[in-house]
Amino acid sequence: MRSIATVFLAQFFGDVQIYCTHDENATFYALRRQILELVERTIVETIKAEYDRVYVFAHSLGSTIGLDALMRIYLPSLLSG
Repeated sequence: MRSIATVFLAQFFGDVQIYCTHDENATFYALRRQILELVERTIVETIKAEYDRVYVFAHSLGSTIGLDALMRIYLPSLLSG
């Protein structure tokens, strides 16, 4: 039972650790940037499709990633400095 819990926690929180890495020298920083760029690009491409409305649904860590992407799209000047 202990090994099952360890594997679950490592997989569950491992994703959080990878995404929350803000140190540019860390191993996971490039992966975090790729994840964020993919989500941002997907949202922008969807917006450019000229729908009446675009809803972004996310859960758990996806909520954080989605919000980060939306902030990069709509508030780039605040995030560049």
